[in-house]
Formats: sequence, structure tokens, C-alpha cells
Amino acid sequence: MSENHVQNYESDSVEAGDIAANGAGLLDSSDGPFTLPGWADSLKTKRERQLEIKLLELEAERQSLLDQINYLKGDLGNVQWIKALVSSQNVTFEESVISALKSLGYKVCKGPEKHADILAWDSHTLLVVEARGSEGPARKRDILQCAGWVNEVAMAQLLAKSERQTAHRQYIECLESIDVPIDDSDDEGMVTPRGVLIMNTFCDAPLVERPIGRRDTPDFLDDALVEDNKLLALTGLQLMCMVLASGDDLAQIREIRSRFATQSSVLKEYTDWQSLLDQ
Repeated sequence: MSENHVQNYESDSVEAGDIAANGAGLLDSSDGPFTLPGWADSLKTKRERQLEIKLLELEAERQSLLDQINYLKGDLGNVQWIKALVSSQNVTFEESVISALKSLGYKVCKGPEKHADILAWDSHTLLVVEARGSEGPARKRDILQCAGWVNEVAMAQLLAKSERQTAHRQYIECLESIDVPIDDSDDEGMVTPRGVLIMNTFCDAPLVERPIGRRDTPDFLDDALVEDNKLLALTGLQLMCMVLASGDDLAQIREIRSRFATQSSVLKEYTDWQSLLDQ
């Protein structure tokens, strides 16, 4: 066979693509799939070896990119959860509040079923949290229920072990799970709980359509009742602003936790959500 004939044959084969490699020793031809015998597949040309090495490199790069993509997707999901504070109700809203409190440095657990929604502890302050989504302002019963949960948590610590009902025992288990110190021998050592009412008010309306500030239809209609029951009341929107504004700034996080520890009123700050968005 002449050299010229060999060159033409190779050129025609590449252009037509009649035989293409699909894997080690597996070829497609006009006669159908053909597998090279082992002895033939073990003979490697320089070009074949170069292509195999390049394929391995690209496969490694592809896997690395897929790993990065999957990581970023997970990270994106972790970032997006915060918007559930202004768009969800029921269990989803509770879970978004739990995530927000954790990001602020609290140890958090769910309370006993049909009792306090959330218990949170930061080594100094014990929060008893009622988290609820509603259409319209918070109601009187929401405020009183949160105050009732606070009393339950205090009573669970004060009662002797033999006097605790099921809910009290469940509260104690919750407190111990987040490392709240429980001293059954010393009533004076009780950790005083603080009530926090977090509402996703007007939750069916987009943020831009919700009441602006507290001018017309405020989120909490009875400020005095909130103060009388020594609660801190805020919206999911305000909690979202707290998390976004603080980021990883420990000084800001401490300032926010100080509000939770000492303030007994309807929170007026942390409402400027638009300044925290990527415009």
C-alpha cells in the first residue's frame, strides 16, 4: 500500500467518522459495535495514550466543577432560607426562625408539642419564642399565649421533680438539650425566661404591598399589652433585617442579643429591608 494511499484512507476515516472510540477497546463501525481483543487493546499508540491522558484530566476537571456546582447550590439554599421569614407560615416559619436564632449565636430547640414553639439559649439569656405567621396584625391571644409559655417554662424549673407534669418534664429535657443549667435543689438558681413574639404579619402580601412602618395598620395593635407582659415583639421581616445587617459582625450580634435580653416592647428598629437587598 502506498504512502499516499494510507494518508487518504486515514483522512477519509476521520472525516466520515465511521469508526469512533466510545471507551477502552469499544468501537462503532458500519458493521455495528466491535470490541478490540485484549491483545490489540493493550497496544497503545502515542496519540492514543495522549488522548486517554487528556480525557482523564478533563474528567477530573469535570468532577471538580460538578463538586463546586453542588457546593454552591447548597450554599445558595442556605442563604435563601432567610426569605422564609417573610413568606411562610406554620412549621416552615418556625424553622426559619430557628435558623435565624442559630445564626445569631443561640443554641435552639423546638418546645414540647402544643406548647412553646422554640426555646433558645446563649449562655446568658433564655428565650421562650412564639413564632406565628398571620394575615393581618398580631392578635391579643398571640401576646397572651406567648406570656403563658413563659410562665410554663418558669414553672417547669420551680416545681419539684415529683410535681412536674408531662409538659414540664418535656420542657426540662429541652432546656438540658441546649445546656441551660438546671438545679433542682435551688429555686434561687432558676434561669428566668424571656418571652419573644415573632410574627410574619400580612404574610400573603409581597413586602412592597405591606403596611409601611407603623402608620396605618401596625403589626402589633396593642403595644401596652406587649409591655405589660414583659415581651419583646417583632416581625419576621425585622428578624431577617437583624440577620442580614449583622452578618458575621460579633459586635452587632451582641447588640441584637442584648435587645432580646432586656427589651420589653414592640421593636421599632430593623425595618429598612430595602437597603439590605442587592438593588
